[in-house]
Amino acid sequence: MTILPILSVLFVASVLSANVKFIIKDNSTGNKKTCRLHIFNKNGQPQYDHNCPKCFDSFTCNGEANLSLTNGEYSYTIESGKEFLPVSGKISIKNITNIVKKIRLHQIADMNKEGWYAGDLHNHTDIKNTPLFIKSENINIAYVPNWWINPPLGRQWKTELTNYPPLIKIDDSHFLYTRAGEDERCDCTLMFFGLPENVKLPKVTWTFPPSVYFAEKFGKISNVWVHIDHLYWWQLPAILASGELDSIEVINNNFTRNWMNITEAWGKPRDKEKYPDPFGNAEYQQDIYFKILNCGFRIPPAAGTAAPIGGGPFGYNRVYVHVNGKLTWKKWWNNLKAGKCFVTCGPLLRVTANGNLPGYVFKSKKSIKIDLNIKVCSIDKITKIQIIKNGEIYKSFSFNEFNKIKNNCNVAFNKNGWFLVRVLTDNPKIYRFAMTGPYYVEIENSPKQIDKESVEFFLNWAKQAAKRNPETDPEKRKIYDNYSKKTITFWQKLKNNRTI
Repeated sequence: MTILPILSVLFVASVLSANVKFIIKDNSTGNKKTCRLHIFNKNGQPQYDHNCPKCFDSFTCNGEANLSLTNGEYSYTIESGKEFLPVSGKISIKNITNIVKKIRLHQIADMNKEGWYAGDLHNHTDIKNTPLFIKSENINIAYVPNWWINPPLGRQWKTELTNYPPLIKIDDSHFLYTRAGEDERCDCTLMFFGLPENVKLPKVTWTFPPSVYFAEKFGKISNVWVHIDHLYWWQLPAILASGELDSIEVINNNFTRNWMNITEAWGKPRDKEKYPDPFGNAEYQQDIYFKILNCGFRIPPAAGTAAPIGGGPFGYNRVYVHVNGKLTWKKWWNNLKAGKCFVTCGPLLRVTANGNLPGYVFKSKKSIKIDLNIKVCSIDKITKIQIIKNGEIYKSFSFNEFNKIKNNCNVAFNKNGWFLVRVLTDNPKIYRFAMTGPYYVEIENSPKQIDKESVEFFLNWAKQAAKRNPETDPEKRKIYDNYSKKTITFWQKLKNNRTI
């Protein structure tokens, strides 16, 4: 009998994953830089460091991230707000156990050093992670909502933030507010800042009371700031007529990092022949803002992202406000009220007119020519630099044309009006742009500049909204109808150029 030897076979398994470490530093200081990472496998599936907070297809780290990735090909992009150039690259993993990627982020503008401080005025991130997002995206003014009303989603008054101070000073240039509220219902979405601690909301439904009720109720309280998040809500004419609106989100969560939300949700739909896809929604909202200015309102533009509910990461849309000297929470809001601002989802646009910041009111006894100094930098290629005057494109330059005449750029007025500067980029997927707050011009003995077509636009809008009374209860219908009548009367008087 022959006994065959037992052969021991050792199977050596291939290494199927790698420990991948990213170390990201600010190139100018050499210090670790908080940042946002987008990492995808070859199928486009996002990869995460599960110890870091996520937002859609990204996560945010404090300058160091660790991932376990299986064999394959990966791409990555690392970003830190608008002031640092993004870094992109690829990783190929094949039987490698450890990879260390050392990344340097290069700053293209130090906005704080120039006196510009950024805010994101629409947010839903939690209080635990928001300070990290603030540092990553270079946002100076932020908030976490203490309450958010959205009855279909079961959202009502919340109190868990009352254990935190109303204003958290993270450091000398970063502030986090914890007492903001959002009323999101069928006719509008409004944010409220500065509400007293003892304010309580009555029971509400998706349709009642109308949003203008809260705009008036809270707006009349001293130091309360009322902010609207889109320009197409049905109650916009009523809220404008209330006189309580403090800022308007011209760049909102229709503008995301990777795509445009092309709908008006449950708001007033646009004319798609006049405002076709893919960027019609962006142009529609800007035109509404211009019509507001044409009606004599002086309300500054603002911006917000609605992360992580909206389509972009925290701070993607932002409003920069200029503050001289040391930044304080109060100075930032006062200067936003004064219109010393620009909004952006991309380019960094700094403009002075005869040496003055946006929001300035030029007063002259005769016709006036105003010289502009425009400074802009952008990660995306700039295609147009435009001067908007009284809602129309007054001048438009390609970037090359602008570089030839930038020291000889001006705008002229022989009667009252307003103007602002807008910058457009070539991104094919996203309407990525920046826009200053408006400047105003008052010529002595010139009549108040109220554009009748713009007034009629809002008057017709108010009449359409009046027909949309959603209530069946007679008392509730009456309250809606009374607001509608009040709103229509306001716009009719403005059309007739009567004192309001």
